[in-house]
Amino acid sequence: MASCAALTNPSILDRIFEYFDSDDRRDANDHLPAWARATRVLNGNIEPQEWERMRGHAEHVQTLSMTSPQTPISLTTWVYLTHLTQNCPLLPNLRLLSCKLESPESPIMIRALLSPNITDLLVSCNVDRDDGKQWEYSLRSLFDMVCSVATHLRRIDFTTGSTQQQLPVPLTVFSPIQRLKSLRILSLRISSDINFQSLRSVFFGMRSLEVVSFLNWHATDHLVDPGPLLGTFKLDRLHTLSVTNLAPSMDVKFYHCFSAPNLRVLRNPLHRFRNADESIATFSSIAESFPCLQELYLVMNFSCEERPAAVREGCLNVGTVMRPLFGLHTLVSLTLVVKGVLDTSTDAHMDTLTKSFPLLTALNIHCPQHPDVPSLSAAVLVSFAVRCPRLETLRLPSMRCVGFDFSYLDIYPVLDYGLKRLFFSLFDSEDGYFAALLLDCFFPQLVIADIKPDICGPIKPINAETLETMDTKNPTEREDEELDITDYAGARGIDVMVEIDTPGHTMIIAAAHPEYMACVESSPWSTFANVPDPPAGQLRLASPAVTNFTAEMLAAVARMFPSTLMSTGGDEINAKCYEQDAQTQADLKSSGRTLEQALDVFTQKTHGAIEAVGKTPAVWEEMVLDHNVTLSNETVVLVWLSSANAAKVAEKNFRLVHAPSDYFYLSCGGGEWIGGVVADSWCDPFKTWQKAYTFDPRTNITDSQAHLVLGGEQALWSVQSGPENLDSTVWPRAAASAEVFWTGPTGNVTEALPRLHDVAFRMRRRGVQAIQLQPMWCALRPGKCNWDS
Repeated sequence: MASCAALTNPSILDRIFEYFDSDDRRDANDHLPAWARATRVLNGNIEPQEWERMRGHAEHVQTLSMTSPQTPISLTTWVYLTHLTQNCPLLPNLRLLSCKLESPESPIMIRALLSPNITDLLVSCNVDRDDGKQWEYSLRSLFDMVCSVATHLRRIDFTTGSTQQQLPVPLTVFSPIQRLKSLRILSLRISSDINFQSLRSVFFGMRSLEVVSFLNWHATDHLVDPGPLLGTFKLDRLHTLSVTNLAPSMDVKFYHCFSAPNLRVLRNPLHRFRNADESIATFSSIAESFPCLQELYLVMNFSCEERPAAVREGCLNVGTVMRPLFGLHTLVSLTLVVKGVLDTSTDAHMDTLTKSFPLLTALNIHCPQHPDVPSLSAAVLVSFAVRCPRLETLRLPSMRCVGFDFSYLDIYPVLDYGLKRLFFSLFDSEDGYFAALLLDCFFPQLVIADIKPDICGPIKPINAETLETMDTKNPTEREDEELDITDYAGARGIDVMVEIDTPGHTMIIAAAHPEYMACVESSPWSTFANVPDPPAGQLRLASPAVTNFTAEMLAAVARMFPSTLMSTGGDEINAKCYEQDAQTQADLKSSGRTLEQALDVFTQKTHGAIEAVGKTPAVWEEMVLDHNVTLSNETVVLVWLSSANAAKVAEKNFRLVHAPSDYFYLSCGGGEWIGGVVADSWCDPFKTWQKAYTFDPRTNITDSQAHLVLGGEQALWSVQSGPENLDSTVWPRAAASAEVFWTGPTGNVTEALPRLHDVAFRMRRRGVQAIQLQPMWCALRPGKCNWDS
C-alpha cells in the first residue's frame, strides 16, 4: 500500500498531536519542535517516506488521549499504520494511552499505538448486545496483544457503558494480564456474570497488584461457593480494594476468595442487604479477610419492606449490624452511608463504636432521619472526644442537644479535645441554643461546625446570663493552698516582672513609716497627686534615710522573684507635693540639691541596689523623657503615654517595651471613675482587639534602632477591674497583641479573627471567661459576617 487517501481530512497527525494545543499541555511541551506543536491538519496523501519524516517528531509523545472524533479515523487508516509499524512502534516513547473503542474493530488502533514503554492503559467502550460475540473475541485479542507488547504495564483501567443494553463482559477476557508481573493497579468497571472460575482467571497469581477497583454495573448472583478454595487469591502487596454493586449473597464469598494480609483501604460503595443477618455475614467476612484495615468506606442499602418495624424492634441498629467490625482496632477512618433506615440513635451502640475504634481520626455516618428513629443525645460527642483522642472529623445523623448534662465538665475538666470538623443535624426547637452551649464548652477548637437547623432556626449565641446558669467547675480553681504565681508562670515559660513604683504612688508606706512620706492624703488630692490617681502620698526622695530604706526594700523584693527584671516605676511624680512639704524642702536645702538632682541620686541608689542582686531595672518613659536622671544603658523603658514616644526613647538608645495607652490599655472605655463628674476617662475610647492588631512595633523606629524594641505589653489597672471581670476584660483582646509581637504586624484583622475565635473558645473550655467577639452564628461561619460578604 503506497498511499492512503483516508488521511486527507482529518489527518492522523491531527489525532495524535491534538493534545499539544490544549492549555494544560502547552507549557509542558514547549521543548517540542515547532512542527509538532503547531500541526493540526495535513492535506494530501501520506507516502511511506513521508511517514518516516513524521516518525522523527512522534518520538516526543509520552501521553496520548484518543477521544471520540467527529470524523473517526477509518479502519483502513489504522490497518495502514499497523502495517507501517510492524518493526517499530508509531510512538516509541509513549507512556500513557487513553482511548475509546467505538466498534469491535477499534482495538486495531491500539495495536498501531502500542509500545513496550507504555505503563498506563485506559480503555473505554460501549459493548452493544448486537455485536456481543464480536466484542468478546475482539477484547480477548486486545488484552492478549497488550500483554505481549506492553510488558511494563503498571496500570490498566477498563470501562464499559452502564446502560441495560450493555452486554456482560466475561472476566475471562482479562486473563492475559496474569502475564504482567509489573501490573500494580487494576480498575474494571463492567457488567459481568461473576463466578469463581472467572475471578480465578484474573486474580490468581497476581501478587504484584497493589490497588484493585471493581465495579459491576448490574449485579448478578452467580458466584458459586468457593468451598475449600478460601483465600486462593494471594495478593500480598494489595493495600487498596474497592468493590461496588455485588449481589447480596456474593459479598461473603467474594471477600473470602482474597488473602490480602496488608490491605489497608477497603471501599465498598454499595451493599444490598435484605436483612440484618446478611449484613452481619458480610462484615464478618471483611473482618476475617482483612484484619489490618485502616480505612473502611461502606454504603448499605437495606431493602426489606418491614424496615421501620425492624428498627422499632431493634433489629436494624448500628450496634448489631456492625458488631463483626468491632475487632478492627487498627481502623483510623470509617465512613458508613445508609440507604434506608438504620437505628443509630442508641447512645449505647455509638458508645461501643468509641470503645472499638480508639485510633479513629475520621468517622462519617450518613443516615436519613425517620420518625421511628429518635435522635442521638449530645453525650455521644463527648464520648467520641474522650475515647477517640485522635478524632478530627465527625459526621453524625440527627442529634438531641436539649437538656444536655453539663456536669461532664466536672468529669473531664481539662481535656483538650482534638475534634476539628463536626457535622450533625438538629430537630428539636430548642436544640440550636443548647448546641451552641455544647460546642462552646467542649469543642472550642472546631474549625467547621456544619449544624443544619431543620426546625430550630438560627443558633442563639452564648451570653453571660446563660453561662451563669451552667453548673460548671472552673479548672483553674484550687481546693488546697493558692498556687504561687511565679512558679505557675515559670512552669509555662513566663517571666513575671514585679514593679514597686517609686517615688510616687507610694501612699500605703505611710501605714508603716509615716515619717518617710510627703502629702499623705492631702486635700484636694488633685493638687498633690496627678489626675486621675487619688490618694496623694509620695516618698520623701531627698531624705538619705528614705533613699536607703527604699533601696533595701527594692533589693529584698528583687531577691524574692526569679525574674531578671524589676521595675521601679518613676511615673507621675507630683512636684507640687514636694514644694509644699516642709521636710523635703529642708532636705533639699541641707544637701544643696534641686529636686531633679535629688531624684537623680535617689534613682542611682535604688537602681544600684537592684543591680547588686543581679537584676535589670525597668522604668516608665517619664524617667527618660521628662527627668534628667542617670540611667544605665541596660535599663528597660516602658512606653505608655503615647505610641509616638517610642521613637524618642529609641533616640536616647534605651531598650524599650511598647505599652502605649492609645493601643494597649485594657482599662480604657469604661468611662470616668472619679466621682462627682460625668465624663469619659482620660484614655477612652475602648481599645478593641482590632486596634491592637493594627499596631506596628517599628513605626518611626529605624533599622539601626530595631534591636532596642524588646516587645510589648497590654496593661490593666485595678481602678475598674477585679476578680469579677478580670478574664473578660483581658481575654481574648490581649491575645491580639501577642500575635503582633510574636509574628510581626500584618494589620489583616479578617485573617486574624478566626484565630482569635479559636483562642477564645479554648480559653472558655479551660474556664477562662473570655468575652465573645461575635455572635456564635458568625463565629461558626468565618467571613459570613464581614462587611463585604
